[in-house]
Amino acid sequence: MGYQPIKTIIFCEDIDHAERMRVAITNAAGQLAIDNPKYVMRITGDSVEGKAELDHFIDPEEPFPVIATTSELLTTGVDAKTCKLIVLDKKISSMTVFKQIIG
Repeated sequence: MGYQPIKTIIFCEDIDHAERMRVAITNAAGQLAIDNPKYVMRITGDSVEGKAELDHFIDPEEPFPVIATTSELLTTGVDAKTCKLIVLDKKISSMTVFKQIIG
C-alpha cells in the first residue's frame, strides 16, 4: 500500500477563523495543495462544498481531503476513524464538548 497521509481536523473559533485557517494551511502545504485543491477543505455548516466532502474525509479509501478545518460541524456526531490528529485552535469551556471532540 502507498503513502497514507495523516488525516487531520483543525477546530477553529468560528466559520471565518476556519476559512482563514484553510487558506493558511493551503498556502503552507504548497505543491500538495496545488496538485489537489481538496487537500485542505473547510467543512462547516455554511459550506455546501465542504459538507459534501465530509463523507470523503471519513472514508479510509478516499485520499482527500487530508486536512479539514471546522468550527462546530465536526464537534458531535461524526465518526472520523481516519482522523489521526486533532488540533484545537479554539477555547473549549466544557469537558463534555472536549470529550466529544476527541472521542
